[in-house]
Amino acid sequence: MPPFSAPTLYDTAPTFHHGVSVSSTISLSSSPSRQILADVEFVSNNDMNGEGHYTGEINKVTRLPHGRGSLRYTSYEKKNCIAYTGLWENGLRHGHGSLEYTTGVYVGNFDRDVREGFGFFRWADGAEYQGDFSQDTPNGRGKFQRKDGSTYYGDFKNGHMHGLGTMEYENGDFGVFNWNNGKILTKSEQKRSKNRKRWAKSQPQEEIILV
Repeated sequence: MPPFSAPTLYDTAPTFHHGVSVSSTISLSSSPSRQILADVEFVSNNDMNGEGHYTGEINKVTRLPHGRGSLRYTSYEKKNCIAYTGLWENGLRHGHGSLEYTTGVYVGNFDRDVREGFGFFRWADGAEYQGDFSQDTPNGRGKFQRKDGSTYYGDFKNGHMHGLGTMEYENGDFGVFNWNNGKILTKSEQKRSKNRKRWAKSQPQEEIILV
């Protein structure tokens, strides 16, 4: 089975400034008659009222974030969110943006506040996922690089490795795995060195669960 090759979100990993991704790929097409710049305490739907400070474009009529803007949360315990920079639609994260959590940073697409489409997530410990998101979790094809340097290419379902995929170890060894909701059903490994780390045996159930 050839290694999975994911679409490229970035030629290199995103760069971060004070924990928030800085990207020139965010774009906006707006009408000056409908949107104005604002620097206000954030007011959106009832679930997020008063939880942060928003700087950016808002809709003149609804006074909700609409267009490009940044929100730094002042109370993030409930959602584990620290800051968001990107596109908004009627008070919801919608389009391309970056969202910093207490556990890591997501850069990619949003659909009405939900991570949807292609995205990149970096955990605080250095592990990374790049690939498809659906219903706010990894669903579809993706690449997961562990902090030890080993990399998994394959299918994901609801944040778990699911279906066929390949594991490439840092020393060049590799294996083909068949997963069912994070549990290994079958595996076939090829050894290329004498000191291969037994990833599959030491961690028979690998789960990726994002906040």
